[in-house]
Amino acid sequence: MNKQIENTLLKFKENNINNLDIFLGNYLNNSVFTKKLDEIYYNSILDMCINKNYTHTKYNLKIYNYGINYLDYLSKKNWKKTNIKHINNINNLFITYFNTEDRYYNFPCKKNYNVLEQSIHKFKINEEISILFINNNQIKINTKLNHNVDLSLNTLKELFKIIN
Repeated sequence: MNKQIENTLLKFKENNINNLDIFLGNYLNNSVFTKKLDEIYYNSILDMCINKNYTHTKYNLKIYNYGINYLDYLSKKNWKKTNIKHINNINNLFITYFNTEDRYYNFPCKKNYNVLEQSIHKFKINEEISILFINNNQIKINTKLNHNVDLSLNTLKELFKIIN
């Protein structure tokens, strides 16, 4: 994790963000980021999480997306992602954003939704940090940014020592 990312996270209130998603992957031809991971690497990280005895849940998720609006039909949750910024790193893609929940019925009534279907293994490290193993080929680390951001940064640094 570089200083630019650390500074952005430490100033999360000034930057109007409350979430960080880190996708593991790599860049193809130094321009396109691919989230699809090698099966051996994916399984080694999954085994590491299983052995750490983190809280584990497995579920399927179907998300409808239209612009900045997201809807999980089963749980009746609707949220908006605004102020989205991408920070590129060598083997990771960092995405910061401001996430707000909205009422279920406020989701736009359009017919051309982007539908994401995901099978997820979620490992909860602590209240702020979770590792999501998506569709047996992607890994996403989700961090909620709040008053514990300095502790979350330390946990993320330790996690990256193990992962990379």
